[in-house]
Amino acid sequence: MFPSLSRHKAYALIGTVGWLLLLMLAAAAHTDETEFRVRLGEKMLLHYIHSPRSAGLGGSYAALNDGAHGVYQNPASLGALSSHEVFSHLSFEQINEGGRHAEYYGGTYGGGFHFASWRPDYYSREQMGNQALALRYTHLAGDAGGSNGFDQGTNLLTVGYGRSFNYGRVLAGTSFGTDLTSWGDNDELDTDLCGYELRNGLIVRLTREFSLGAVVSLGWGDYEENLITGNYQGDLAWREFRLGGALRLNDAWLLTSDIAFQNVEKAADPAPDRELEEHSVIRWSAGGELIVVPETVTARGGVFVVNDDFDVENLPGLSDRNHTYGGLSLGASYYRDNWSLGYNARVTTEGDHGHFANMLLDF
Repeated sequence: MFPSLSRHKAYALIGTVGWLLLLMLAAAAHTDETEFRVRLGEKMLLHYIHSPRSAGLGGSYAALNDGAHGVYQNPASLGALSSHEVFSHLSFEQINEGGRHAEYYGGTYGGGFHFASWRPDYYSREQMGNQALALRYTHLAGDAGGSNGFDQGTNLLTVGYGRSFNYGRVLAGTSFGTDLTSWGDNDELDTDLCGYELRNGLIVRLTREFSLGAVVSLGWGDYEENLITGNYQGDLAWREFRLGGALRLNDAWLLTSDIAFQNVEKAADPAPDRELEEHSVIRWSAGGELIVVPETVTARGGVFVVNDDFDVENLPGLSDRNHTYGGLSLGASYYRDNWSLGYNARVTTEGDHGHFANMLLDF
């Protein structure tokens, strides 16, 4: 087999090749694990910024009048509420990476209360427009058995206010939310995060058919890692700027598109051997909504592309990596009198998929 080598040298060469193969397999497995954790990090950054309707439109919502859902999207849409709304939706999402997967289950409940405040002897109601307050609560549970028993529990609470000006041509709003999240990892760490987010939005109706919207979000939080050897505190900050448009082509078709820039950073801390990831994200989305049967059935679809530059600290050779993926979304809603039911789904080029079922009641 090896005519120029002695038997011992041949055995040594075979053994060396065998060890190299084992090391390559181990490195590949470690890379899969790291990629998987990065995907979970993306979920931490991006979870629940889309309503079911927005999810069906590829994730675009900056210029979208989405009723009380604006409390956690663009709070400016609260200014367009002309009635009270109560909503609830359930979701299931799965993230895949190699042979691993994480599953997330969520429930969101909330609503918006419409009211008006103006001086009849000075301003007309049409000129000052509407006002609304809104509230939402979300519970999100995640499980990633393929990642050494990684699990996540999140509770999100958000309150918002919006109003319209100039005969409803300008909508403005603001919202404030809190995020209590716990991550458990049987292999590495247990982490608790207490975070807050301030979100401000604006929608300008340039014409009856075309609107522009913008959202600026600032978030910050403190987390604590609970290790057997001790605890440490850390700081987390995230920012988002989103710009989008909505165009109504005719009585049946509505088109939307967004571009968003997101960033999450964690203060450096030398204590742990595996840090939470840092992300710089660019997300483009576009969608279309078709009224199939007036006041009864609406169908929607969308596309999105996400580019995420992330840094995984203290893992040599795995820093400053780039992850780009795209996806499709589809959905439909059924309307009856003052209530509606809907289903929306999305799938990515990575094999991830999400499902959203929702109910809305206005009165």
